[in-house]
Amino acid sequence: TVDFSMYTFSRKPIFQALVRALERGVTLRGIVDKGLFRNLKRYCTVTGCDLPEPYGTEPYQTASVAERQNLVASDPLYREASLPEKLQLLGYRSGAAPLVQKAPGSRRLVHNKLVLIDGQYLLSGSGNWSSTAVTINLENLVSWHSRSEPLIVESFRCMLDVIWSGDGNLIARDLPSCQTPKTFFAPSRNGEGTIQHRIIQAINESTGPIRIVMHHLVEPDIIAALKDAADRGRSVQVLFDDDDCNGSEPQLDLLRNTRGVEFRFVPTNCQLFQLSHNKFGIFGAELVINGSANWSKAGLTKNYENFALFLGAEQTKPFHDFFDRVWPEALVRANCQC
Repeated sequence: TVDFSMYTFSRKPIFQALVRALERGVTLRGIVDKGLFRNLKRYCTVTGCDLPEPYGTEPYQTASVAERQNLVASDPLYREASLPEKLQLLGYRSGAAPLVQKAPGSRRLVHNKLVLIDGQYLLSGSGNWSSTAVTINLENLVSWHSRSEPLIVESFRCMLDVIWSGDGNLIARDLPSCQTPKTFFAPSRNGEGTIQHRIIQAINESTGPIRIVMHHLVEPDIIAALKDAADRGRSVQVLFDDDDCNGSEPQLDLLRNTRGVEFRFVPTNCQLFQLSHNKFGIFGAELVINGSANWSKAGLTKNYENFALFLGAEQTKPFHDFFDRVWPEALVRANCQC
């Protein structure tokens, strides 16, 4: 089995690997953002698809995956489809049929970036399955296996199963029960037990330097907590994408003139659409909170997102090493080329 949830999926080698998995009889389930499901939305619902010819014909449905690719290579629907939609078309009514669907909620993004293989091997982080994310962006990817981290893997499996139900009421009711002290998911309501509450708690309880690496940081309560930490004498360093120097987020003005807070921007290649795309916070030597979401109100409460905590010096060291490598190269005031 391969279960994935992805905001952007345009990387062809990953698509080809999934097609080969289909040929082996692997069952695929993909939960993608509505932006990746535009071409099939009139044919598919949460319960399945009813596709036109040639997909609805017996010759197509009895053909192998490789034969299906040849049969529809010139079909306009297949040619214009996104890669997740192509998986849906190639697996239509097959023995190992994949279902690729968007999660409920027209105003929510499916912003996860994760894959669970055979229910045992989990990969998750900040990067989408796009060409820039797997090559030139500054991203992170973390792996877990059920042998060493059974609770984390089971937590993510639970989350995928709940969202796969396609029932918005069921998701609101059951998604919090998938969480553990080291894993959090959105969408969620405000209050205790949410990722936003846990981030603010980490800021308030940190006894060491606070180092934030974030594509977008705009959540007012988190910004206020960072200011309070700096006022208490904590060192606060925030590493942004070069993109962010163009914007004037009024929430960040609260931090700009606060003693003990430093902003820096990672210079990137704007022509290649390169991003500093990590989304994590380091709280002293003992805690890192990493995930798929920017620290915004939508990212922490509204969209479909995932987060994981890393505890102890051994687990947090790679994040510190990254920060120590990039911070000296970052600009105090970016050139604002992007």
